[in-house]
Amino acid sequence: MLNRIDYDGNRIPSRDERIRSTQVCKELTVKHRLHFAKGKRCQGIPFTRTG
Repeated sequence: MLNRIDYDGNRIPSRDERIRSTQVCKELTVKHRLHFAKGKRCQGIPFTRTG
């Protein structure tokens, strides 16, 4: 859950949230020497949604 209301009761805009999240993920990947795993699409396994 993310609180997107400021202290004055106004909604905080989310237009840059995706860009910021992508940048944070890239920084963590470099910092901890991580790598991106190949997804299900690369393995020929069909994607199924549960829930």
